[in-house]
Amino acid sequence: MNDLDLICQIKALVLLDSNGKRIHSAFYDQNIEEFKTEKDRRAFESKVHEKNKITNSELEIIDQFIVVGGKTGELELFIVGYKNVNELVLLDVFNVLTSLMRRICATEDSSVITKKGILDNYWVLRLYLDEIISDGIVFEVDEETIVARTPLADQGATDLNNAIEMAKERFSYFTKGR
Repeated sequence: MNDLDLICQIKALVLLDSNGKRIHSAFYDQNIEEFKTEKDRRAFESKVHEKNKITNSELEIIDQFIVVGGKTGELELFIVGYKNVNELVLLDVFNVLTSLMRRICATEDSSVITKKGILDNYWVLRLYLDEIISDGIVFEVDEETIVARTPLADQGATDLNNAIEMAKERFSYFTKGR
């Protein structure tokens, strides 16, 4: 084991819908046998999903990995590390990412994490992930710091929604008169 192995805490991050279909995944060490091919990665995702359906536990041991995560709203989020990793680091990543996904999906009525909310704002999720993890190394787990570093994430979603609404209004204006 070299020094980099001690720093690289996260081996994978998997976000699935309630049927086990991939929304987002990142496999940070593709030299690991279980992650070498796309087929292997899909099989691992399926294994994690099935195990979570049975046990519904926040922490699982699957093969040589500790998997922290579970159901978050309509989705399932899993943070994967080797068995010898500090599971509290994995839990910190899970907690901050869950909180940020709630922020992404927040509406006036609810703060439930929804598949539609995540897909509609997928680029915001990617910005947040880039602030949290880079090549498997955990850089930040403080929600407010992450949000402060990605000010365009909140503003961009608002601007995009405003542009869509304005386009709808103009389209309806031109189609009503004809």
